[in-house]
Amino acid sequence: MTLDRKIQVWNAVGTGVAGIGTIAAVIVALRLARDSRRVRLQVRVGIYWLIHDTARIEYVGFDVTNLADRAVTIASVGWVIDRSKKERMAMQVPSRAIRDDVPKRSEHGQGATFGVPLDRLDWLGTVGRAHSAVPLHHEMPDLAVLPLIEARYRAHGLAPVFRLPSVTAFDTFRGELRERGFAEAKSTLVMLGTPAAMALAADARGVELADAPGDDWARVYLGEGFDAVDGASRVRLLRRAREGVYASLREPADGDVVAAVGCACFSHGLASVHGMRTRPAFRRRGLARRLLAAMGNEALRRGIGQAFLQVETGNDAARALYARRGFEAAWRYAYWQRH
Repeated sequence: MTLDRKIQVWNAVGTGVAGIGTIAAVIVALRLARDSRRVRLQVRVGIYWLIHDTARIEYVGFDVTNLADRAVTIASVGWVIDRSKKERMAMQVPSRAIRDDVPKRSEHGQGATFGVPLDRLDWLGTVGRAHSAVPLHHEMPDLAVLPLIEARYRAHGLAPVFRLPSVTAFDTFRGELRERGFAEAKSTLVMLGTPAAMALAADARGVELADAPGDDWARVYLGEGFDAVDGASRVRLLRRAREGVYASLREPADGDVVAAVGCACFSHGLASVHGMRTRPAFRRRGLARRLLAAMGNEALRRGIGQAFLQVETGNDAARALYARRGFEAAWRYAYWQRH
């Protein structure tokens, strides 16, 4: 996808070129000619209150001006704070705009204004497992814990999120959630398998396993074909993994680019597979099978005999891939939250 089709506004970027004398003037002219097709956006950001009747909404306002010599289309608005080596990061995932809607096409010199409600839950990232209340068993839960969990979320200024298994023992609990205005979303399947079957998936030659994620590994999640906001959230979480390996596979024939990545964590006698991604241009080459084989071999080396992974129920292609590698459906769960 070209920049003409999708531009994500993350922060204000300013460039400047200065020159002295004839040679410097020529350099500046060449620089301007080379940069004429680049995207240049001026962004001003502020935090505001929108008061309507008795409601008061805190939001972040963006004033964006297109300084480039061509039109751009702003497809989404968001931000990342403190992307440092210590991985302290805060992220906002806007769900709706108060002023201009996206996508927004902007010609040279034109401006656009966006207002993103400051939803504190969104600062936790897009991975639901990282900020949801999860039962420790699949037996009938006590309804008395529901208001206690809601109160705990409210105490931290957050909206409650429940991750519940789709088993009959939770029918009453789910009914109570519906009465309270909650709705089900994002059905996810838990699949069980073995590292031995993973190791037989394909030839693991060429797969690199690292104890820490590299920049090339992380770029795949942020690249073309993937949601950059969701990718940044997943990278942040996967980087915190303990007792894990980060798998990457390069394609030397295509510029030695990292074409596919994944992560495996090892704990309590289990290997868990996370974050399987293949760049769109390299799909249908069997790269995911090679990643699984490498991570399966590593699990066997550590003496681990069981594995599991989680995949969205509607992702038929991924489910079929894992099923061919010996993974079987164990149970399903879904997230419950107010909308």
